[in-house]
Amino acid sequence: MTGEVRRYARPGGQGVEAHRISWSPNGQFLTYMLRNHKVWNGASAGGAMRIERLDVHDGAATVIPFPRADGSPAVSDDGRVGVVGFDFAWSAVRVFVA
Repeated sequence: MTGEVRRYARPGGQGVEAHRISWSPNGQFLTYMLRNHKVWNGASAGGAMRIERLDVHDGAATVIPFPRADGSPAVSDDGRVGVVGFDFAWSAVRVFVA
């Protein structure tokens, strides 16, 4: 940890919100659930949630195609993303890996 702050632009809309943020063990990748808001008014739910992986070395973000974007993502040192999916009782029912 260096304490350094970096900014990575996420284009589109008037703002973004990120949830369930996870770092790879080596610190190269960051994965998260993201929602771009078309309108930022405090009541807007914006667009659909998606899962992305960010390579912090070059700033490249990749959308990770999962059947449902309602789980918790994690990323390995080689950039593979796994997501634990949940049912409505919040018990783990499946794991996806891309």
